[in-house]
Amino acid sequence: MIDSSWRDTPRRFCTSKYIEVVMKSSCSRALLLCGLFCVSCDSGPDDDASSGSETETDGLTGALDADSEADSAAEPGSPVLVAPQESASPGYPAWADHDLPDPFAIVASNGYNVFGTTCGLSRICYYQGATAKTYNAQLTQKPNPMPTAPPWVNTQDWALWAPSVVKVGSTYVMYFAGTSWANNNAKCIGLAKSFDGVDGPYQPEPKPLVCDSTYWNIDPSPVVSGGKRYLVWRSDDAAHVTGKIVAQEMNATGTGFVGSRVTLLTGAYAWEDDAANASKGLGPLENPSMHVFGGKHILVYSANNWKTANYAMGIATCSGPLGPCTKNATTQPWLNKSWTSPFIETTSTFVGAGGGELFENGDGKLYLVFHAYHSTGSTAGPRVPWVYRVALGFGYNLVQI
Repeated sequence: MIDSSWRDTPRRFCTSKYIEVVMKSSCSRALLLCGLFCVSCDSGPDDDASSGSETETDGLTGALDADSEADSAAEPGSPVLVAPQESASPGYPAWADHDLPDPFAIVASNGYNVFGTTCGLSRICYYQGATAKTYNAQLTQKPNPMPTAPPWVNTQDWALWAPSVVKVGSTYVMYFAGTSWANNNAKCIGLAKSFDGVDGPYQPEPKPLVCDSTYWNIDPSPVVSGGKRYLVWRSDDAAHVTGKIVAQEMNATGTGFVGSRVTLLTGAYAWEDDAANASKGLGPLENPSMHVFGGKHILVYSANNWKTANYAMGIATCSGPLGPCTKNATTQPWLNKSWTSPFIETTSTFVGAGGGELFENGDGKLYLVFHAYHSTGSTAGPRVPWVYRVALGFGYNLVQI
């Protein structure tokens, strides 16, 4: 529980930061950041903090949105602690200790569907639950939704990475990454379609959608903006051997490309860099997910080494689906370890957060599903999924649900 007994105290030390609350008889909206918590003059304890300016703290720059979620009433002039925590329940579903790397969530008529990188003998890892609104309800692992292997994928290296799904008309289109035997075993992006529902079966196309015989293309994620379709993914080249984030417009069916590929993000900060990969350039930079919400193009991505506790996520805002994009996370990541990340308040314990995807579930709010190691430092176990709400307040706080 969060102690709010200090709310009437004009001065307070908090998380090694000093803040001063100026008491006034009327205050339309005063906002101060103190570690994980926000102080507001007229919002309730479950509100998201917002304002109309931009500021920076600990290397994380966040817009204080004027269009924040609805405020609850409070006595004028009384500062209220706004905590990112909505309940005392864990921030992850009951199925969190299952192996589900690179999770992607989509809500359909059958409820909440989560797809992930190959797990066990299942080519595509797939979980489904009756409702997307009760994340702590038990979800059930379903059979492999792609029973037929893509013919272009190497049978000796048959794992499929980071699947994502989008509905196009009555068809569900799945994007994924695999190893192409005809392209020097490079990682390429493939496409598959389901005409029978989100749960498949998905029929893979005979050739990859994106492929390069020298460099990797992985982690595809679809975006819909302004009635048009786009794809964002990690793409390597000679100057970015460990990846950069790119985007390209797609045709109306989501099965081919229009126009030219553009670069959205490249590695720039120490937290993004895997020191063991120093000779290959700053990175890796991977696992992008862009979502249009509240009139904003929000882009999350992963960086560093996924096998270590240093794996982390950044967040950026973009002018449109093809950029330009500005990183909000600079000198430190947006999300890494549960107890050190400044924009999450949680009772859970995890390290190496990454592979995040943004999604909506029909309640008018934005959510993030991601994987992490359920530990205080060990990365020996499975990469398991967590779900949090993304609050459109200062720094995009992650709210425990």
